[in-house]
Amino acid sequence: TPRPATDPAIGAVLQGRQQRADARALVAKDPLMAHELKIGRPDIRSRTYDDGGLVDLNAAPADAIARLCELPLAVARDIVAARPFLSVDDVLTMVDVPMDAWPMVRDRGIVISL
Repeated sequence: TPRPATDPAIGAVLQGRQQRADARALVAKDPLMAHELKIGRPDIRSRTYDDGGLVDLNAAPADAIARLCELPLAVARDIVAARPFLSVDDVLTMVDVPMDAWPMVRDRGIVISL
């Protein structure tokens, strides 16, 4: 039996997840390269590496954090004010992020430490 074609929307989600996983692996292996590639910095127009929609919670502006993590701008501003973080989970313990937003913050947020 032929397999049904993957819905393009599902394919795009799966591709984004893989890109985020690849970018996270690069951050873990070579944070300086990740910084140079501007991983997690959707606010920088000159970047060319597709990280699948990650946002660096230690460096990106509040509006980018709010948009990518689907947070109210006030919460994203609180994240910016509480920097620096050693991990994404630090954000969740140090800032009053609504619990229903935690999965998205964990999926899209990264912390690059140089």
